[in-house]
Amino acid sequence: MKKIEEYISKHVNNSTKNFKDEMFNKTMYYQKQYGFKYNENDKNHATWNNEADAFKHTFMQAIGSLRYGNIKTIAGGWWHEHESKDIQPKGEENMDTWNNRVGREIADEVRKIKGNFGTKLTSKQTEDIVAAKIMERMKKGDLITHPSDKRDYKKDYENYMKRNRTTGLAANIPDIGNEDFRNTMYFSREDVGKMTTKEFSEMEDIINRQLKDGTMQNKDYFNSKVKNGDMIWVDGYERSDGTKVSGYYRSK
Repeated sequence: MKKIEEYISKHVNNSTKNFKDEMFNKTMYYQKQYGFKYNENDKNHATWNNEADAFKHTFMQAIGSLRYGNIKTIAGGWWHEHESKDIQPKGEENMDTWNNRVGREIADEVRKIKGNFGTKLTSKQTEDIVAAKIMERMKKGDLITHPSDKRDYKKDYENYMKRNRTTGLAANIPDIGNEDFRNTMYFSREDVGKMTTKEFSEMEDIINRQLKDGTMQNKDYFNSKVKNGDMIWVDGYERSDGTKVSGYYRSK
């Protein structure tokens, strides 16, 4: 414990406040996008024992892990809880610990995406992907959004996540929802880099498939396939419901 305290004192304390302020501000930024619940009438406790609290802890751990590595993030998370251990109820501690773990797991998922892309995602793109993954988990009920939740981190986390872990597969888009059809779709690295968070989420199963089978290539590669007649290019379009579909390559 002493070594952890010395490490935190040397490396974490000086930047903790700025980082926590940044995470609060970004939580409120994404709240406007996703509409998760926060304490509107109490600015001092806007992110306390609610969905915003769950988002903030998960986001903070994910981004901290991606920036600094898990050791510093775990240390920072421990220090946050250590500071308030005498006054923090068990339910709140359990809630924070659970959501912190989810955040680090999301960081691992995003780290694989960044490592396999072959292109460097910007900080904003990375944060948008993290936020989208957090909301996917929140909608599935994988986050604890109030201390009254009966799930116990030490007893229940592993078994719960084995049953309910996200697959990373996106919901099908109605007019290209057929699985066989989607297996013929391909995106270049440049096309993926230009996607909005929503577009990325909708096409994530295709992107994951390409990363897994090694077919995530640049536009020059795919354009040569089109020129040789092995593939066709389909321009992006907007469906009748207003949803935009990115342009993609399709094998014949």
